[in-house]
Amino acid sequence: MDEKQVSINVVVDAKIFYQFSVFDALFRTNSLINMTVFAAVMGLFSLLCFFVFEDAAGLGVLLIIIGISFPAAYTIKTLRRIKMQISFLDLENPKTVYSLYFAENIKVTNHGGGEEPLYYEWNSIFAVYRKKGCIYLYVQPEKAYLLPDGQATPGTEALWEIIVKNTGQE
Repeated sequence: MDEKQVSINVVVDAKIFYQFSVFDALFRTNSLINMTVFAAVMGLFSLLCFFVFEDAAGLGVLLIIIGISFPAAYTIKTLRRIKMQISFLDLENPKTVYSLYFAENIKVTNHGGGEEPLYYEWNSIFAVYRKKGCIYLYVQPEKAYLLPDGQATPGTEALWEIIVKNTGQE
C-alpha cells in the first residue's frame, strides 16, 4: 500500500456513538457554553433581586429556578435522545457501517445498501476533531464520519497524518 493511502472499515458500537453524539450536541455546537452563560446571567439577575431590590426576593428565586432547570432539561433531553438513537440503531451490537479510503480524495462506501460510493475532495472538508479514541471527520456541518482508533490500515497515526497533511488542521 502506498504511504499516502489509508483505508478504514468503520465498526461503530454504543460507546463510540454516545461519545460522538455528546461531543456533537453539547460541545461542538457550543450548547454547553451557551447554557452555562444563561445560568450565570440568571444567577446574576437573581442576586440583583436579592440584594438591590429587597422586595423582589420571589423573582430572584424564580430566576434561579429558571437558570438551573432550562439547561438541565435540555441536557437530560439530549442525553435521552442519544440513548434512544443507540437503541433504535441497535448499536449494543457493534456494526460495520461504512468504509473510507483516503488517497488523493476520500471515498466512502456505505455497508447498508446498494448505494454508490461517495467522493469528497480534501478542500471540501468542513472540520476535523481528534478526541480520545476517535477522529470525527465532518464533511458538512451536520454530517460526520467517525473514525475509531485501531480500525485503520495501516494505523490510526497514519490516518491522522494523511488528514492533517491534506486539511491543514491539527
